[in-house]
Amino acid sequence: MSALIKLDAVDAWGAPSVLRAPHSSGAVFFASSTSTSRVEKRNIDRAEACFITNDSSYVHEQAHWINDIRGKEEKDKVLKIKIVLFLLLQGIVCPTFTLDHPSNLTNLDSRLHSAMDKFGMFAVTCTQATLDAFIEMVQKENEVARERAEEGTDYARNLKIRTASETAEYEVVVLQPKHFLPNKSCLTRYATQNGLVEIPKLYQVDSHGVLREAPATADSPRYPPFRFAGNRERGGKLNPYLVILAAEIKFRRYRAAPNAPRLDAEYEALITKTIELANLLYSEPITGANAQRFFYEPSEEMDVDDDETSESHATPDPEMGFRANDAGGSTARSLNGEGGTRRPNFNWRSLLSGHGER
Repeated sequence: MSALIKLDAVDAWGAPSVLRAPHSSGAVFFASSTSTSRVEKRNIDRAEACFITNDSSYVHEQAHWINDIRGKEEKDKVLKIKIVLFLLLQGIVCPTFTLDHPSNLTNLDSRLHSAMDKFGMFAVTCTQATLDAFIEMVQKENEVARERAEEGTDYARNLKIRTASETAEYEVVVLQPKHFLPNKSCLTRYATQNGLVEIPKLYQVDSHGVLREAPATADSPRYPPFRFAGNRERGGKLNPYLVILAAEIKFRRYRAAPNAPRLDAEYEALITKTIELANLLYSEPITGANAQRFFYEPSEEMDVDDDETSESHATPDPEMGFRANDAGGSTARSLNGEGGTRRPNFNWRSLLSGHGER
């Protein structure tokens, strides 16, 4: 039997660090010295509750919304650079972004994580009101970009990432109701009031495939909208645009399936709005000198974090608008085969779906 893994301290719970005893054979072997493959590298606090259910657990998984590329071969490194480069040029993420950045991570119950990412039983997207607000903003930014392009002037979209992260509300969309929570199984949600957890409520999938308060009937309240509640530093809160792109991938696959179940009208409306917003986010990237100024020298009216514009992030590369020592660097510049900042000829949806060229 393998050694138990060390339990790290979680100050917010008053939980101390717990070391493990040696093997019964007497060998001096602690779980904390096992291979790194068994020890999760965490970039967010274990004390953060599950993003969806708000329950706390040491064994919650640190989930990526845009999936990370874990391979160590050169082609895997290049693929990771392509994804980050695309998100940066689109203005979707902050200039310090990597796939392991906190804005791409939340804690999730391991069963929910598997049901969502591995099996596509449900997805998380934004509420109708949030989607409408984002669509209006991105449409305006895209229109300005088109006008500037006609004038021959570069323009970088300002998607107000920090404000979006603080105001976004989210919803669960059940895509496979017969597989998610079968036999009247329940999902427990822990609501909070004034920082204290209230009595948990149980939710079931009703006969129409809608997640509702148990016992689920047509009149039962739907699973409520929720916000990201993690206590993080500025710039580290969950980026809702990454949640949107992840949801659009699942929705597109759902609609492409030959035997996809028919969904509730509200779910269908959320799917349609999410795809509409994703299409706007996938608009042509903005590059050139103005992109450099957007990433490193924003004007006062641009809504960015102070830490995203600090000179401590090093000198911008004048060709890319990235830091000269950034992971993108010369490798990213070579992706289009000609240097400069022309958009690489990739299917970005396929790339973010994990089906890009490897």
